[in-house]
Amino acid sequence: MKKYYFILLIPLLWFSFIAKGQEIRGDDDLDRKCFGSTVYPSDTLHICSSDTWKLVFEENFNGDTLDLNKWRPIKGVARDRTFSIQKAWHKPENIVVSNGLLKIVSKRETMLHMPVVTSWNPYTVEYVDFDYTTGEIWTNSKFYQGKLTARIKISKGWGLWPAFWMYGDPPYSEIDVFEFWNESDRSLLSKVHNMCVHGNGEWCPSDYTGSDFSTDFHEFTMIWDEYAIYFYVDGRLKRTHTHYWDVGCTLYPNTDYRKLTYPEAPMSIILNVAIQHNDGNDPDKTTPFPSQMEVDYVRLYQRLPCYDESTIITAPTSIYNFRDGAFNSVVGTTIKMGGGFTLNNRQQLYAKATDKIVLQSGFTAKAGCDFIAKIDPLACNGSREMEDEIDEDGDAEIIPKMTGQEENIMTDIRVFPNPAYDKLFIEIPYYPEKTVQYKMQMLNAQGKMLQKFITEHSISMEMNNYSEGLYLINITNMETGEINNYKIIKL
Repeated sequence: MKKYYFILLIPLLWFSFIAKGQEIRGDDDLDRKCFGSTVYPSDTLHICSSDTWKLVFEENFNGDTLDLNKWRPIKGVARDRTFSIQKAWHKPENIVVSNGLLKIVSKRETMLHMPVVTSWNPYTVEYVDFDYTTGEIWTNSKFYQGKLTARIKISKGWGLWPAFWMYGDPPYSEIDVFEFWNESDRSLLSKVHNMCVHGNGEWCPSDYTGSDFSTDFHEFTMIWDEYAIYFYVDGRLKRTHTHYWDVGCTLYPNTDYRKLTYPEAPMSIILNVAIQHNDGNDPDKTTPFPSQMEVDYVRLYQRLPCYDESTIITAPTSIYNFRDGAFNSVVGTTIKMGGGFTLNNRQQLYAKATDKIVLQSGFTAKAGCDFIAKIDPLACNGSREMEDEIDEDGDAEIIPKMTGQEENIMTDIRVFPNPAYDKLFIEIPYYPEKTVQYKMQMLNAQGKMLQKFITEHSISMEMNNYSEGLYLINITNMETGEINNYKIIKL
């Protein structure tokens, strides 16, 4: 079957139409929530961004403790204070960092007479007994739009509820990158990937059945922009939820075609394992304890311009669309701040430059703000992007497209992360119908051979013994003879 590769950029001006996503439909109420029933006046549609993805948040879980500058562990009851669908006591001690992994541990552990605020109005405290403990962490910063990706192996067991999501309020906004919970058919445990989009108190769910996600690590990616939210697993598109209704080509002035469910607030990144409760969903004798969800890394990218010189003079919102309460980023070769620019309490700014950052007269960072300035030679480099692959029967899948440091990408092999720190992963897909062998060679920038071997499977390479610099990875398909070259930067 012939396949065509293209990137489609459509300028979206005062009016807009966007193709309908792949949400489920089943009843009138759900249709109303997912597809909207009311219009509001607006003329705020924008033009698509052509800026490349820039890394603005990264956590590789190196070391042996959670980085409290980035994360906040939950203690006590996280939500559902009447225990209608979940019940567990959250302990920071159940958050473990070791061997380059985050481990959220769930235990069968009795906690007696624990204080729980069961009502805020009137304020009521009750003392409750718990049979289980678990863990949950939130980022201290909130993020507005971008590409969020994490490599995770979920926990598995009746009553376990692993989740990777974002949440912000007000307005009530939430994106569930994944949730896994009990299924009536127990053979489907850890196989039904639930994805959900929430906004303005409404929600729009979707799911599909895949492999057992507890047996190995998988990369979960969610892209959230002004026009749609895309869900990927291991580079494959699984769901699209659009911001606007599918209205065809008939558009009307002063009409807002936004869906009620689309999130519109900056949101925290959350990783947790809840314990289900009631209606026969509690853990039983088959549930393995202790159990853990493992996370290799979490990264968030945003589309940002990178100018030769970025100068912030006064209010930055006119230039960079900074948002109060969100983790704002600016990237450039030289960044100058001054002329009355002020960061107030609870405002955040991450400035990353390849050359220098200059704080001029008139720059003020007030108490309670969060200001980070970093020099990074790779600040303006591109990163892994997604490119649609459309075949003749109309199906869509996603293949990696590299910009910046990597080239000649084979669509079924992934080499990441780039830059690499302590580990480099070479991911080779599994084909049940045949076995393909690949010859791997690793060379330094002078062409000296450092490693070579033959493999049929995905591998993890230790990089701690190598110095910082440029390395070459050559991968040869021993069946076809095709050679693919990758440039990797070790930091």
